Amino acid sequence: MVDSESAREYNSYLGKDLSTLLILSTLSAKKRSSTYELIRDIKTKTNNKISLRAGTIYPHMEKLESLGVINKYVEDTPSRSEGVIRQKSVYSITQKGLEMLREKMRDWNDLQFIINSLLANEM
Repeated sequence: MVDSESAREYNSYLGKDLSTLLILSTLSAKKRSSTYELIRDIKTKTNNKISLRAGTIYPHMEKLESLGVINKYVEDTPSRSEGVIRQKSVYSITQKGLEMLREKMRDWNDLQFIINSLLANEM
């Protein structure tokens, strides 16, 4: 049985924690990634079923950076306009981020088990 403390944890998981899991998982598979690439990769890997919006992901990335689970780098990249250089933010996962990813994966597996158990009882 799930106690009320665990229930609160799982309730939050359905929102921001799922985004965190997806972002950290995607970053762990790549060396560096921009937010645009993260949005695209998550959408592609989930067969267009999950699409994070730019207005959602940017504040989330700032929060993850403040927690020390990702690092932000600014790179100069050529623009489509000839001779114009623009700056692009790219992110990488830290050791602390890998630890958080493992924790989020355990939480996700626990949540899946609970949901599957509930669904099995309904059938």
